[in-house]
Amino acid sequence: MHRLVPLLGAMSLVYAADQDGAALYKQRCAACHDVSGQTRAPNPAALHQMSPEFIVRALESGAMQDQGASLTAAERRTVAEFLTGKTVEEGPAMNPRYECCSGRGALVALEVATGKQIWKTYTIAEEPHVVGTGDNFSDPGTKTSDAVLAFDIDTGKIAWSKQLTEADVFNMAGIGPSKASCPEKAGPDLDIGASPILVNLAQGKRALLVSQKSGIVHALDPDRKGEILWETRVGRGGALGGIQWGSAADGKNMYVALSDIAFSIMSFGSGSGKLVVDPKAGGGLFALDLATGKKVWAAPPPPCGERLNCSPAQSAAITVIPGVVFSGSVDGHLRGYSTRDGSVIWDFDTACDFTTVNGVTAQGGSMDGPGPAISGGMLYLDSGYGAWGGLPGNVLLAFSVDGK
Repeated sequence: MHRLVPLLGAMSLVYAADQDGAALYKQRCAACHDVSGQTRAPNPAALHQMSPEFIVRALESGAMQDQGASLTAAERRTVAEFLTGKTVEEGPAMNPRYECCSGRGALVALEVATGKQIWKTYTIAEEPHVVGTGDNFSDPGTKTSDAVLAFDIDTGKIAWSKQLTEADVFNMAGIGPSKASCPEKAGPDLDIGASPILVNLAQGKRALLVSQKSGIVHALDPDRKGEILWETRVGRGGALGGIQWGSAADGKNMYVALSDIAFSIMSFGSGSGKLVVDPKAGGGLFALDLATGKKVWAAPPPPCGERLNCSPAQSAAITVIPGVVFSGSVDGHLRGYSTRDGSVIWDFDTACDFTTVNGVTAQGGSMDGPGPAISGGMLYLDSGYGAWGGLPGNVLLAFSVDGK
């Protein structure tokens, strides 16, 4: 019998690149980025948290354009995919010279002891013309986009699928200056970026809790091929709105953080473009009853006040422990909310300078993507996310109850 490592939350994106990303990194990048303590260049762990589009932009027109000038477009794309572990196709579709799109998602099972691949199943059965982990990048739309897929753990075959948004075909050509790669009818870009949560209900029943960028939480019956049990809307949703990353549950309630980030200025051009976040839009934390989806409480986002470049959006994944749910915000604050009523019982502003244990001055900023990790009485958090108008930073923070 095989011991499996099922990679179930984040789908691995497979792209056939001509160049070896690891070799490119070693040849062109490692001399600076592997010794970040000396050069202050982001280390590989920090680069992994970035989007591939952000790295490509940095190499083409940003801080790394001198280094990127010696790379071909394909090499810049390949090294960005290697560093982030994500496909880069959705963003480059803005470039009319880019042939969109050839990636597709897959689920992989690995042998625990050796890492040997036991099986791999693509989320789109036909030859790769689209990517199906969230929305499709190019026409035609498929039935496995914006969907929950259940895989047989022994064979990797898809047991059932439940599509939550149909015909969602989107790439960033739709918001760029050139529409060359834009789908015939652009979809709303309502990915399922948060890992589904399997919970037990009364009388031996179960529910699969699914958070979506639509701003809707879905509860599916995993024993009836994804039949919908309930649905609750917590926000307006959108391409960067709704529930972007991980939610949490504690056996009684489900906890959901809302992004719904908005921009007072949003432009994309042949250069760097410009993004300015709206300080009065987005954010909020919600507790939902597991069995019914009814709102138990709602905690509004704290205002930005006079902070510059601030958004109250709560895009990052959240984490719950008995009595407290932690949520990081684009405004730079990590807050602890009471699971009883949603009141803020702890607040730490990470958007400041820190002297680190390795003696390097670091800076905190916005939080997006991953949430706090809690283990052994410690809370670990990375702060700083400069993409999409956020506050940049480069610090890993560790908290304990007694400060030791």
